[in-house]
Amino acid sequence: MIIYADATELNAVFSNLINNAKEAYTDEIGVVHMMCEIIDDTCVISIRDFGRGIPQQILDKIGNEEITHNKVNGEGIGLFHAYNSLRSWGGRVEIESAIGKGTTVRLIFPYILRGSFSSDSNPHTSISESLHERQQAE
Repeated sequence: MIIYADATELNAVFSNLINNAKEAYTDEIGVVHMMCEIIDDTCVISIRDFGRGIPQQILDKIGNEEITHNKVNGEGIGLFHAYNSLRSWGGRVEIESAIGKGTTVRLIFPYILRGSFSSDSNPHTSISESLHERQQAE
């Protein structure tokens, strides 16, 4: 499975979301689950914590710039960045949360190419061909 994303931006998205998940815990110890799965024509990467959760009135605003929750020095740009990055890659962000039970953030990417590459094939050529076909279909 290959997805289309800028590596530097994707790293920043993961870093922000994992830090958010860690900060959801009131104790020093907490568990953050990450999972990747293929669902229909998408690649879904989920990041889940079992922390405080996010109130619905905040959830409704998440993805807007400068919305932060339970952070002393938070600027509210982490999820805003994630939403914008995923949109620019043709994907989306979904968030589920329950107070006292935790939060799951799903990064949903359209897949570009399924399968594996042999050692003598050039994955960049295949990706370029897949992107071209996808653009032609749109």
